Amino acid sequence: MLKRLFIALILLCFAVPCLAGTITIGKKKSGGGTTVFCTAAATCTATNPDQCDVLCEDFESSTSCYAAYDSVCYNTSAGLIVGAGDSIDFTTTTATSFCTGTTNTNVTRIIISSGGNESSIRYTKGGDDVWVQGYFNLVSESFGNEGGGYFLPLKDASSNLNIALQYYQHTDGKIYIRARYINDAAGTTYVMGTTALSVATWYRIRLAVNNSGKTATVKVNAGEAEISIIDLNTTNVTGRVYVGDNVGGSAAFTFEYDNLTIDATGEPGPCL
Repeated sequence: MLKRLFIALILLCFAVPCLAGTITIGKKKSGGGTTVFCTAAATCTATNPDQCDVLCEDFESSTSCYAAYDSVCYNTSAGLIVGAGDSIDFTTTTATSFCTGTTNTNVTRIIISSGGNESSIRYTKGGDDVWVQGYFNLVSESFGNEGGGYFLPLKDASSNLNIALQYYQHTDGKIYIRARYINDAAGTTYVMGTTALSVATWYRIRLAVNNSGKTATVKVNAGEAEISIIDLNTTNVTGRVYVGDNVGGSAAFTFEYDNLTIDATGEPGPCL
């Protein structure tokens, strides 16, 4: 009997490789792999993406995102505004692999339900220079030509606008990133990018601001700067980074973001 059992085990190992030790089942994932993007509130792994000395947020941790909101964050938001009928959900899931190899179980979805509403999440950032990177997905919109929605404003500590990025529908019917900023004559200026964006598509968006040099640049995915500003107002030093609209004037739209990084010394790299 034992001899037959031993022979049966040998035959089984030929059919299915026998491994020493235990077998580990991979952790839950959606739209990515099992490597963490953030390793702490202001730390990334060496290659994911290496520049995040102010903030790293991938919604894969256990800190409260904001009072009475989900505990899936590395950073507690410094402020949160939800307009009437709007919503902010820190635990939306995505099946899109926008960061290959990294865990994307949760992404944050912001719904601005009607024109003129303001809903945003605020992150505090001190200092003169800032490099912001995030992965953004415009889920749906109702802009119409020459309409849009703000998704990444930067302001000073007194909430004076420095620069704000907007999804903007041009007269050609296509959606681009448009920057609204305060120039060195204290006037408002608009500059539109050149990359037409698709709805329901993830993009790596990078915004670099150097107040002392009066410059700002916007990049999409791995491309070079498609918005370059050289006359930024130096009095509105960036102290706050917002995701969402707290500028006003947006039409109804829904967007998602994930893997947000803020750095004070250099441009963040891609996911891997």
